[in-house]
Amino acid sequence: MAWLTAAFGVYKGKLPLGLAASDTMASVEQKLGHFKEVHAPQAGWVPGYPDEGGSPDHFHYWAIYRRFGITIV
Repeated sequence: MAWLTAAFGVYKGKLPLGLAASDTMASVEQKLGHFKEVHAPQAGWVPGYPDEGGSPDHFHYWAIYRRFGITIV
């Protein structure tokens, strides 16, 4: 597994879209949410579930948000 740990490092820049390194999966989904009804923004906000996700190594979960062009590990 040494190849895997070497592939990950600390991101030193500011994260986009109000994200923080300490965010939980639930808080990421809340921050990347979207309106329940596009034509009625007052209708509320729903969590932004990823377009795709997976755990190729059973340790890291990858959430892919194509609409924002980001992948969160």
